[in-house]
Amino acid sequence: MIPRPPRSTLFPYTTLFRSNWAQTATEFPGTLYYMAPEMHESPPQPNSHTDQYSFACMYYLLRTSKLPFNDESSIRAITTAHCEGKLDLSEIQGKHETKVIRRATQLVPERRLGSAGEFFHAL
Repeated sequence: MIPRPPRSTLFPYTTLFRSNWAQTATEFPGTLYYMAPEMHESPPQPNSHTDQYSFACMYYLLRTSKLPFNDESSIRAITTAHCEGKLDLSEIQGKHETKVIRRATQLVPERRLGSAGEFFHAL
């Protein structure tokens, strides 16, 4: 079993990968539970929508006290949920809230909302 996610911490991936440090890093930082699909690519492809995906996963955890996965016990199951768009958002009851989270967690970054701020405003 993999460890539970850390408290409400989130590292801004897009900022890190624009820094000089990223050019020499051999592994990318991040928390598997919140990691956008583009961060699972080799090499990771962060963009302006990457943090929004992570915020949406974190929001779901804070709102429901659960992670958006059917199986939290394996890295493969969690990675598959992220990379194949199989997040389980069944704990959210509101249709509007679910729609906003689904939009923020689209597999194709350009289909997500314009920014993390837009995500929070839409909620």
